[in-house]
Amino acid sequence: KQLGDLIGSSAATISKYENFGGYPRDPEWIRKFEEALELPIEVLFPEQHRRMVELRNSGLLKKEVHIVKEVFELPEHFVYGTNLLEDPEIMYERKERNEKIKRLLDGSRLTEREIKILKMIYFEEKTHMEVAEEFNLSRTRIDQIESKALRKLRHGFSPCYRSFREFLKEKIDRREI
Repeated sequence: KQLGDLIGSSAATISKYENFGGYPRDPEWIRKFEEALELPIEVLFPEQHRRMVELRNSGLLKKEVHIVKEVFELPEHFVYGTNLLEDPEIMYERKERNEKIKRLLDGSRLTEREIKILKMIYFEEKTHMEVAEEFNLSRTRIDQIESKALRKLRHGFSPCYRSFREFLKEKIDRREI
């Protein structure tokens, strides 16, 4: 409530930001946040936070989210404003995870366009709007293509999906996820 009063925002809006419901995009709001908290916006809302918001707002079904969850999984000791690449162990884990997911995509029955869209969103960390512009499609159409591709993976149309699912099950059994 105090932060909301300080920057002229409601407590509900601040709560939404805290719970991955959104992040300030308006330059004026960004300036207010930075001044009120004396921190740059990149520290307050790092890329990981913005990606979680985009994932949450993309309309993915909960069952589809588990497929890409590891891409966005943050370590338990993650602290906002830190660089994940500073820790070699985290860097190695991220590289291994990304390689496994890339193998899943490359060995799937997805179309080249679906694979390229998923890679742009999840590995190149492009926004849906940036991907839409590159393909000369609407953001909504990119969302549809992404959802369809994830649905294909979820339903096991890909032979690689089973091994990926087993990999995730092992991680869950060992309490690594």
